[in-house]
Amino acid sequence: MAGAMKKRAYQHILQKMTRGELEPGMQISELSIAAELGISRTPVRDALSQMVSEGMVERVPRFGTVIRKFSAQELSDLYDLRVALESYAAAQAARKIDPKMLDRLREACDGMDAIGQKLKDSGGGIMSPEMLAEMSRKDMDFHLGILRATGNRMLLKSAHDSRLMTRIFGISRVESYDREHVEGVCRFHRDIFEAIEHGDSEAARATMARHINFGKEGALKFIAEHQIHQERAAFEDVAESIINETEHF
Repeated sequence: MAGAMKKRAYQHILQKMTRGELEPGMQISELSIAAELGISRTPVRDALSQMVSEGMVERVPRFGTVIRKFSAQELSDLYDLRVALESYAAAQAARKIDPKMLDRLREACDGMDAIGQKLKDSGGGIMSPEMLAEMSRKDMDFHLGILRATGNRMLLKSAHDSRLMTRIFGISRVESYDREHVEGVCRFHRDIFEAIEHGDSEAARATMARHINFGKEGALKFIAEHQIHQERAAFEDVAESIINETEHF
């Protein structure tokens, strides 16, 4: 029973992180999570301890538990790991995928194309939160489908975990998914699908690597711009403080 409650708390916190409700740097309230689930704080604390060991959250003395902030180098390393794992998986899928799984990949591609067309037809430049959620599901269906097609359960686990980490600590925010980015992702998925469909393992491997590196570039750019924004805001706060102090003389 205790183990089931811990698992439930872990999944709940993880979902809040992937949805962007708990972002890097934010504090996690054990009391709030326990209240949301209608359970005691103990399984929540146990779930957070597991997340600490997994590197997703950290304990800050006299403050509490917060979502980790990945450095640019850590995020770059994580994407490089995905390139190695998922490009290999794409090549393997091109060799051994069955017709049923191929149909699922096609459905995921078609679904993402439909979302991209909906964004284009709306005349808007950025996705709504609902569109982003649906896009994320289709994206996960596509990539997990390729991983499952390899038949390698260890590869599936490792690649799934690394994808989850980039989703939480990379760019999964609405403002990051403009029309250009969405169209690029859809093109990559279609090209990967066609390579797998034709049994071209080398094309599948190379295109998957380019696709993930495309995501890596966007994530690192987002982090750099966010850092500049934070530094500018901090500078403006200091400047305003100095001005306020001088007014008293």
